[in-house]
Amino acid sequence: MNIKSTTMTKAERFRRVVILCGHFMRNLAYHRIGMQHPVGWATAPLKPTADFWRTASGNFLDICTLEWCKLLGDPKGLHDWRNVVSDVAGFRKGLLQRLNMDEAGFEDYRLSMRDYRDTFVAHLDSDRTMNVPDFHMAKSSVEFYHAYVVENEAEPGDLRGLPDTAEKLRLGFEQCEKTARDVYERLTEI
Repeated sequence: MNIKSTTMTKAERFRRVVILCGHFMRNLAYHRIGMQHPVGWATAPLKPTADFWRTASGNFLDICTLEWCKLLGDPKGLHDWRNVVSDVAGFRKGLLQRLNMDEAGFEDYRLSMRDYRDTFVAHLDSDRTMNVPDFHMAKSSVEFYHAYVVENEAEPGDLRGLPDTAEKLRLGFEQCEKTARDVYERLTEI
């Protein structure tokens, strides 16, 4: 196993990965639902709270970007799949199949996520155009990583209290969508 930290057990590392997957999914759900409910904050006539909701929505996307890069975008990162899973080749093959792409395609996608993170999330570089990557692929890759850790790496009990099945991760995403929908629908009352 390629775990870099000697101070963190395998179980602790797997827990952290599952937590990051959950953070990614929660923030993506909130962002997506917000983009479906632009009444009063994204389109005219703007409500007095428009700036707050625009900022919140952008922050949700920024956190998705950061969490994805921790999980799948930074080969030197402690939680990057290459440093967590025991069968790197098997994981890579499964991930590429799940995403229906080859290694070069995934590398291009990974670099686009990192570029977005580096030029607009972590820093504000001088680029005039923000190229937000497609987050459907990011979601699919996070779901794959989560399922892989749950099914192939973690031992029974390692993930107690966390979404320890793909179904629980999906249900958590759906619950976050429902919560966000309820909040955004109340915007029309404000």
